[in-house]
Order: sequence, then structure tokens, then C-alpha cells
Amino acid sequence: DIVAIVQHNRGSWRGEPVARRSWGYFMNLAFKCAQGKFVCMLSDDCVIVPGAIRAGLDEFAQALQQGRKLGALAFHWRNWPANRRYFVIRVKGQIYVNHGLYLRRALEEAGYINEDDYSFYCADTDLCFRIVKAGYAVEATARALIEQGEHIAVDVRRANKGKGKERLRHDEAMLQRNWAEFFGADAYRDVTVYDDSGSPEPDDTYAREGFGRAYRIEKLKQQLARPANLLKSLLKRGAGS
Repeated sequence: DIVAIVQHNRGSWRGEPVARRSWGYFMNLAFKCAQGKFVCMLSDDCVIVPGAIRAGLDEFAQALQQGRKLGALAFHWRNWPANRRYFVIRVKGQIYVNHGLYLRRALEEAGYINEDDYSFYCADTDLCFRIVKAGYAVEATARALIEQGEHIAVDVRRANKGKGKERLRHDEAMLQRNWAEFFGADAYRDVTVYDDSGSPEPDDTYAREGFGRAYRIEKLKQQLARPANLLKSLLKRGAGS
């Protein structure tokens, strides 16, 4: 089954501002509705390379059959077209799931996502830390590949980070605080690495098919905006002189 949760999380309703909910709040709605053995989490700005979900499910099932206590399996992904290679992200050596599969039982035992401390970022990292703390492993598979379009909903991405990236910095600081014993003297950003080991040679076919038109439109919008932004800047300077 596919559970789609559509919720206006910005703007106003009947003249009143909508109270914004965290990313974790919405994810938990879906996680708690899920009834299958596995739960797949993907961003809505992604193209799934054919065979990725099946490959991930097969690898997860095989691990459990072998007696491994696997709680989550991260898919290799990349921001297209900026990143050449697919990767997963490690924080102080620990993989976390940006896109991939969870064992539903592991989500339950970990207490789901911390939806109170993080507005948008780092909650997925926190969740994987919680899954590991509950006694499960979090691993990655390069057999399942995801293309994420960095050019999709650019304004929404900027808003998620906040003015001056204050929301992003807040969430990073909360992760550091909540897992102070894990980080020790290390700063979160200093121990976060992109790991492309084992990743196959990329093939742009599916990304171009899925994102090609949207990518060209976004680039055109950026090109058209440059003269207007330059004119605004010149007018502002002239008014201030």
C-alpha cells in the first residue's frame, strides 16, 4: 500500500496563520499507519531507479533470514545533476537513512521519530541512532539507487533551512545536544562524511527521463531572474547614494 499524507503546512487558513508541524510529525503519521513488515521512506522529489525497491526488500529479507538484527537499510542516492556518484551519509561512522527501508518493528521499539526537537533536518539521523540504541543495525545497499532532484521546489528547500539557515543550524545543534555522549568532543559537521564506497558507476538515463524537463525549466527561470535581480540591486544602490 502507498500512504499519501497531504497537509498544508504553510500559509493561512480562514485568515489565521497555519501552525507549522515538523517533518517528523508527518512521517510518524505514515509510520504509525503502516501495517507491513517493512516501511519504505522516500522524499517526494525523487526518481526511483527501476528495481531499487525490490533489491532493497530482497537484501533486507536475506539479512533477517541469516539471523542479523537489521533495523534499517539505507539506499545509495545522489542529488542530480550536482553529484556524480551515489552515496550514503555517515555520522561518526554510523550510516543513517536518507532514503530506504525500515523494519516496522524496529521503528516501534525505537519510539518512532523525535518530532518535537527537530523542525526538518537531522530527525532522520536521530531516528537511526535510536534504532541502533534499541539493539538493531543500520546498514546500506548499493543495489538500490535513488535520484534526488536538487532543482525541485528550490524555494521550499530554502524555507526549510530558514533565514540564514537558522532552522538547519538549530536542528544540528539539537542533534549534538541529544547525542552528546555519542559525539563527545566531536562537532557534528566535522564527523559527517559522504561514503560512495561500493557505489556502481552512475547512469543518468533515469534521472534525465524523470527530471529533464523540470531541470531545464528551473535553469531557464534562474537565467531570466539574473537580469531582474541585477536591476533591483542597481536601483537599491542608487536609492541609497
